[in-house]
Amino acid sequence: MKLNLLVLRTAKLEDMRTFYSALGARFKKERHRDGPEHYAATLNDDFVLELYPAMDGAMPDAGLRLGLRVDDIGETLRSIGQSAALHQTQWGLCALVRDPDGRTVELVESQAEAATAGTSHAMENATNALLATNETADPPVAPDEQMVAKNVVKFRHRKTVES
Repeated sequence: MKLNLLVLRTAKLEDMRTFYSALGARFKKERHRDGPEHYAATLNDDFVLELYPAMDGAMPDAGLRLGLRVDDIGETLRSIGQSAALHQTQWGLCALVRDPDGRTVELVESQAEAATAGTSHAMENATNALLATNETADPPVAPDEQMVAKNVVKFRHRKTVES
């Protein structure tokens, strides 16, 4: 079995499109027969993510949890304007964020990056990338290979106001 389609229904269609676009999805508008206009993006050549408007006031499934692999977790957090605790898992460096509907999205930095750079170096890169976008931050604890999973780096995200 292989998953090839995920449909997310939302009352915040444009916010969701913006969020998942910042994660790398390239959406196009679609309409099938008499159905509603929606957005669709093909990921990894054969997996389709679709964003549909919520029908009849239906609430989104905030209990759904998505996992997405990213190349650079620090850059990804910057692009979506969120901060998160970073922790090491068996799959790579991980951060949990929320989409505009409140669904948990697990971001995992690809193992290739972690293997190439080393776990501590990958966490340091993510920490530095996040610190560069924040006015103030709690100082990160220098990670070592055995303590990465226990250390939590907290950041405060500064929102910039455009004139």
